[in-house]
Amino acid sequence: MSPDEIELLRDLTILIPTCNRPLKLERAIEYWRDLPVTLHVLDGSVEPALKSGEIENCEGHIKYHSIPPLTNETFMENYARRLVVGMNLIKTPVAALLADDDYFLLPGLCKALKTLLNDSEVDAVIGKCATYFFDKNKITWQKKWTNWFNTDSLKDSSLSVRLNNDPGKYFIYYGVLRSEKLKLIHNRANEYVFSDFRINELVTHHLGLACCRVELIEEYLWAREKPIQKNSAYDPKIRVENACDEFVLEEIFVKTFSELDNSVSPEEYKLWANQKVQLINDRLRRDGDRQSRAEEFSYAIYLKNFIKRYMMYSLIKIPERVRGRFFIFLPHKMRNAIEIASPPDSSVTSALENFLLAPREELRLRANI
Repeated sequence: MSPDEIELLRDLTILIPTCNRPLKLERAIEYWRDLPVTLHVLDGSVEPALKSGEIENCEGHIKYHSIPPLTNETFMENYARRLVVGMNLIKTPVAALLADDDYFLLPGLCKALKTLLNDSEVDAVIGKCATYFFDKNKITWQKKWTNWFNTDSLKDSSLSVRLNNDPGKYFIYYGVLRSEKLKLIHNRANEYVFSDFRINELVTHHLGLACCRVELIEEYLWAREKPIQKNSAYDPKIRVENACDEFVLEEIFVKTFSELDNSVSPEEYKLWANQKVQLINDRLRRDGDRQSRAEEFSYAIYLKNFIKRYMMYSLIKIPERVRGRFFIFLPHKMRNAIEIASPPDSSVTSALENFLLAPREELRLRANI
């Protein structure tokens, strides 16, 4: 990294909420140790991994906050309380939220920071995502989210234009934002504690679309771990169908929309809010139905996915100049699936891969955990 790029990182604060995952926390601390990013770890573990305060040997830029659950406090209540605490800690012009097993890729992160700091008409920047998983002492990579939509409408100054062009993925949750926007979104989303983490993510996404003019960059911005597991912990029955939840959601959206644009009638605000609640329910229903089918026909689903993966990876191995000639004849969904299954270029992932495969003993000594 150039000296100018290192200086850019001083304008960024990253919040990492974590709970009962000390090894992932250890690795996250180590990743940012030698970079001038302000990092706040918000740990909800009953037994803290560290004492609250500055992490040793980090020049004061990494701070650990133990925020264990109160008596009878649920996980989601504690999570909301940790985020509210974290938002009040942000002092830099740019900020982001990051899971303890997610990492920003530095070239993409620098591009995002340059965009935000140099373009006053952009409030949030998102980029491509790569997923990784550990497999027999090596790391396998895949594309997760790529440039599958056009963000011209999401950068529009009109609230109605942005709200009516939802790309359907809750990406704002993982973007790099102006600090005042990040605070507004998460403080508003956590005014009410929802029963499930996915609801919180979806609410945050839709609030982000309303509050932010979004820029999409071509670079890979972040990477996230994709654990290998046979059965998902997803509850297929989760919905925002409780009347109180739906009422509260509508109130949150209406309140936010009216603050952002006072030129629309209250009926229009409520219509938009109802649409957002319906979109959230639809997304939860689709994910739940998919999980139910996977549990009921697990072997059939396994065979189907195996065949699809075999076909995609067989096509991926064909040279690009040859593959491109018949790519146009494939169904749109298969073209997208092959694109996503294609691993990112090693120049993008090699630095993070080397870090992730470093010996655990060495990391444990340096992280002082």
